[in-house]
Amino acid sequence: MDDSHAYALGNYPQTEDRNTALYSEESLVGYRWFDTQNIVPMYSFGHGLSYTEFIYNGLHTDNEEFVMNDTIRVRFELTNSGKTDGDEVVQLYVHHINSQVKWPVKELKAFQRVSLKSRRNPNRGIIGSCKQIEVLG
Repeated sequence: MDDSHAYALGNYPQTEDRNTALYSEESLVGYRWFDTQNIVPMYSFGHGLSYTEFIYNGLHTDNEEFVMNDTIRVRFELTNSGKTDGDEVVQLYVHHINSQVKWPVKELKAFQRVSLKSRRNPNRGIIGSCKQIEVLG
Protein backbone atom coordinates (compact mmCIF):
# COMPACT_ATOMS: atom_id res chain seq x y z
CA MET A 1 0.00 0.00 0.00
CA ASP A 2 2.82 2.42 0.82
CA ASP A 3 4.09 2.08 -2.78
CA SER A 4 0.82 3.18 -4.41
CA HIS A 5 0.67 6.66 -5.91
CA ALA A 6 -2.50 7.52 -3.98
CA TYR A 7 -0.84 6.79 -0.64
CA ALA A 8 2.55 8.31 -1.54
CA LEU A 9 0.97 11.57 -2.76
CA GLY A 10 -1.33 11.89 0.24
CA ASN A 11 -4.56 11.12 -1.63
CA TYR A 12 -5.33 8.08 0.52
CA PRO A 13 -7.03 7.74 2.85
CA GLN A 14 -9.30 10.40 1.44
CA THR A 15 -10.62 12.65 4.19
CA GLU A 16 -12.49 15.28 2.14
CA ASP A 17 -15.18 14.66 -0.47
CA ARG A 18 -15.22 10.87 -0.98
CA ASN A 19 -17.17 11.29 -4.24
CA THR A 20 -14.25 13.10 -5.91
CA ALA A 21 -11.28 11.15 -7.25
CA LEU A 22 -7.90 12.87 -6.95
CA TYR A 23 -5.32 12.20 -9.68
CA SER A 24 -2.35 14.25 -8.54
CA GLU A 25 0.00 11.68 -10.14
CA GLU A 26 -0.98 13.27 -13.51
CA SER A 27 0.34 11.12 -16.40
CA LEU A 28 1.96 8.60 -14.02
CA VAL A 29 -1.19 6.51 -13.60
CA GLY A 30 -0.94 2.80 -12.72
CA TYR A 31 2.24 1.04 -13.81
CA ARG A 32 3.70 4.30 -15.09
CA TRP A 33 3.99 5.34 -11.42
CA PHE A 34 5.75 2.12 -10.41
CA ASP A 35 8.19 2.31 -13.35
CA THR A 36 9.04 5.98 -12.73
CA GLN A 37 9.55 5.38 -9.00
CA ASN A 38 11.60 2.18 -9.63
CA ILE A 39 9.08 0.07 -7.71
CA VAL A 40 8.88 -3.59 -8.71
CA PRO A 41 5.31 -4.83 -8.19
CA MET A 42 4.80 -8.24 -6.61
CA TYR A 43 2.83 -9.38 -9.67
CA SER A 44 3.46 -7.46 -12.87
CA PHE A 45 0.85 -6.91 -15.56
CA GLY A 46 0.03 -10.23 -17.27
CA HIS A 47 1.94 -12.28 -14.68
CA GLY A 48 1.09 -15.97 -14.79
CA LEU A 49 -1.20 -15.84 -17.81
CA SER A 50 0.79 -18.20 -20.06
CA TYR A 51 1.64 -21.89 -19.98
CA THR A 52 4.68 -21.43 -22.22
CA GLU A 53 7.73 -19.17 -22.52
CA PHE A 54 8.83 -16.75 -25.23
CA ILE A 55 12.32 -15.54 -26.12
CA TYR A 56 13.10 -12.33 -28.04
CA ASN A 57 16.32 -12.11 -30.13
CA GLY A 58 17.85 -9.80 -32.72
CA LEU A 59 15.88 -6.67 -31.82
CA HIS A 60 16.65 -3.80 -34.24
CA THR A 61 15.09 -0.87 -36.10
CA ASP A 62 15.56 0.18 -39.70
CA ASN A 63 17.15 3.53 -38.65
CA GLU A 64 19.02 4.97 -35.70
CA GLU A 65 17.27 8.34 -35.81
CA PHE A 66 13.75 9.28 -36.80
CA VAL A 67 11.94 12.50 -37.66
CA MET A 68 8.26 13.44 -37.57
CA ASN A 69 6.07 11.40 -39.95
CA ASP A 70 8.65 8.57 -40.18
CA THR A 71 7.46 5.02 -39.70
CA ILE A 72 9.38 3.07 -37.06
CA ARG A 73 9.82 -0.60 -37.90
CA VAL A 74 11.11 -2.76 -35.07
CA ARG A 75 12.15 -6.26 -36.13
CA PHE A 76 13.02 -9.24 -33.97
CA GLU A 77 12.87 -13.00 -33.76
CA LEU A 78 10.25 -14.35 -31.36
CA THR A 79 10.57 -17.97 -30.26
CA ASN A 80 8.02 -20.03 -28.38
CA SER A 81 10.55 -22.07 -26.39
CA GLY A 82 7.94 -23.98 -24.38
CA LYS A 83 6.18 -27.27 -24.89
CA THR A 84 2.76 -25.67 -25.43
CA ASP A 85 1.35 -23.53 -28.25
CA GLY A 86 0.73 -20.02 -27.01
CA ASP A 87 0.06 -16.35 -27.63
CA GLU A 88 2.36 -13.45 -26.82
CA VAL A 89 1.41 -9.78 -26.86
CA VAL A 90 4.40 -7.97 -28.34
CA GLN A 91 4.64 -4.43 -26.94
CA LEU A 92 6.51 -1.35 -28.20
CA TYR A 93 7.45 1.12 -25.48
CA VAL A 94 9.16 4.49 -25.88
CA HIS A 95 11.23 6.64 -23.54
CA HIS A 96 11.43 10.41 -23.97
CA ILE A 97 14.93 11.82 -23.63
CA ASN A 98 15.33 15.38 -22.29
CA SER A 99 11.58 16.04 -22.25
CA GLN A 100 10.48 19.47 -21.07
CA VAL A 101 7.43 17.92 -19.38
CA LYS A 102 7.15 15.30 -16.65
CA TRP A 103 6.78 12.01 -18.50
CA PRO A 104 6.66 8.31 -17.58
CA VAL A 105 9.88 6.28 -17.80
CA LYS A 106 8.28 4.23 -20.56
CA GLU A 107 5.05 4.54 -22.48
CA LEU A 108 3.22 1.87 -24.50
CA LYS A 109 2.85 3.00 -28.12
CA ALA A 110 2.04 -0.15 -30.10
CA PHE A 111 1.17 -3.77 -29.45
CA GLN A 112 0.34 -6.88 -31.45
CA ARG A 113 -0.88 -10.34 -30.45
CA VAL A 114 1.16 -13.20 -31.93
CA SER A 115 0.16 -16.89 -31.89
CA LEU A 116 3.07 -19.34 -32.07
CA LYS A 117 3.21 -23.11 -32.16
CA SER A 118 5.56 -24.80 -29.69
CA ARG A 119 9.26 -24.58 -30.62
CA ARG A 120 8.62 -22.15 -33.51
CA ASN A 121 10.39 -18.89 -34.19
CA PRO A 122 9.32 -16.96 -37.28
CA ASN A 123 10.75 -13.46 -37.74
CA ARG A 124 8.39 -10.80 -36.49
CA GLY A 125 8.09 -7.06 -36.41
CA ILE A 126 5.98 -4.27 -35.03
CA ILE A 127 5.36 -0.87 -36.57
CA GLY A 128 4.77 2.48 -34.93
CA SER A 129 4.80 6.03 -36.25
CA CYS A 130 6.72 9.02 -34.95
CA LYS A 131 3.41 10.88 -34.81
CA GLN A 132 2.20 8.36 -32.18
CA ILE A 133 5.31 9.07 -30.09
CA GLU A 134 5.15 12.86 -30.30
CA VAL A 135 5.25 14.78 -27.02
CA LEU A 136 3.61 18.18 -26.93
CA GLY A 137 4.79 20.76 -24.43
